[in-house]
Amino acid sequence: MLIHTSTGAAPWILIEGDSQRYARIKVLSAMVATLTEALDRRQVQLPPIRTPLQDHLDPTEPNPLGQIDLTQSLSEDDYKHKLSQQQARLGKLQREIYEQQVPVLAIFEGWDAAGKGGAIKRLTDILDPRSYEVQPFAAPTDEEKSHHYLWRFWRRLPSAGKIGIFDRSWYGRVLVERVEGFATDEEWRRAYREINEFEEQLTRAGYVLVKFWLHIDTDEQLKRFQARKENPFKQYK
Repeated sequence: MLIHTSTGAAPWILIEGDSQRYARIKVLSAMVATLTEALDRRQVQLPPIRTPLQDHLDPTEPNPLGQIDLTQSLSEDDYKHKLSQQQARLGKLQREIYEQQVPVLAIFEGWDAAGKGGAIKRLTDILDPRSYEVQPFAAPTDEEKSHHYLWRFWRRLPSAGKIGIFDRSWYGRVLVERVEGFATDEEWRRAYREINEFEEQLTRAGYVLVKFWLHIDTDEQLKRFQARKENPFKQYK
């Protein structure tokens, strides 16, 4: 899935998630770098980058996640310093995004318990709450099922100058809907082209699209599931 949908218009950013501190800083740093580049390109009136695949995803590699080094980590002191630094940069970039009326969409995908919620929280801590919205997506409603599967995401896209954050997204079509049989073989196979074309349309319309995949190994995932069971404040998950 990552290889088929990592395009020049919308590349995946792979996040090593076994260390939550490291993952959160990498998300913030990548967000800052992507927004900075997008704003710089607008100032010199350059078109969005369009290449077949993102360089760091090797199309000959059967599993790009095998390239991830899950031993990456940060000390608590380094984490606090980098967190403050990147959040300050992000706050400044948000003001520029509003002034230039640039719509931004950040998509978070990854394994259950990979740390999407924690990364989103650190991302939004510094943002003006009037200028962003977090949209979590679960199973579609009956009304949403009566439309094309992209409809429920399309209607929640951020407007100009705003930041939209999707916790899960249209990639459910080729992930959970494919695995659980909600989408037929023809439907999920066709979805790769539909998703790529949809994302291409968004970037052509001026959207800055940032896609994060948070990855953890099975041992770390099991450890976090067990910790959830023991924490009454997280048992809702």
